[in-house]
Amino acid sequence: MQSHNIIRLILSLLLGLIAWALIIYKAFAIPITHDELSTILHYYTYNVWEIMMYPDPWPGNHILNTLLTKLSMNIFGQEQWAARLPNMLSFALYFYAAYHICLQLFKNHLLPFLGCLAFFIFNPFLLDFFSLCRGYGMSNALMLCSAMFLLKGFVTQQWRAVWWGFAFSILASYANFTLLIYWCAVTAMIAIFAWNDYLNHKNTKQFFTKIGILAGIDLIYLLLIYTPIHKMQSTDQFVYWQSNGFFRDTIISLIENSRYGSK
Repeated sequence: MQSHNIIRLILSLLLGLIAWALIIYKAFAIPITHDELSTILHYYTYNVWEIMMYPDPWPGNHILNTLLTKLSMNIFGQEQWAARLPNMLSFALYFYAAYHICLQLFKNHLLPFLGCLAFFIFNPFLLDFFSLCRGYGMSNALMLCSAMFLLKGFVTQQWRAVWWGFAFSILASYANFTLLIYWCAVTAMIAIFAWNDYLNHKNTKQFFTKIGILAGIDLIYLLLIYTPIHKMQSTDQFVYWQSNGFFRDTIISLIENSRYGSK
């Protein structure tokens, strides 16, 4: 069993390093894209509080990514790789979460475990996110960490893991507001989990304490993001303007965009 665990770990790290090498190569080789310019040249010039409060109503400011990009560029200079460094590093977090989710599902089966891990980390569109100065890769990493902790917490009835899952859901949505839906879903799931815990143990004080903590943190977070959301709403940034179907708007567009203008 010990040798099985070592082999699994070595092969997993090998897969992760291959994916990470591809991410690093893309981060250095692909020129700065149009969508990255707003973060690197525009939002970078604002101070931390101005970034958090959204200096304009357009959704190009992925707040957590912008803050970490500003920190990275302040340390390493205005280099292409420095702007993309936070997302490159966030892949390690994504890999860690993917590894542990696969471990929970296929702990004693090596080939299904490796297959599951490969499906997690070798999606070409996902790898692109970790190579760019945008909030998508970072938010996916934080969301998967959240899912990992929630899965562990719900299965083992460990509240510490559940709270970690909740914290990562907030960070994930702060990296990209698309995941506000995920944060809301996590809040609802934890409330249901707390109610189920109450039914099993009949501890009223613990139940209201947990619900109070959940509601209090959500309220603080809502106050923090109220201004950015209000500014985006004022210019209809949450409206989906058209729908030509899943094949045209998703499959074809992803293939075309992945070529970066190359024929």
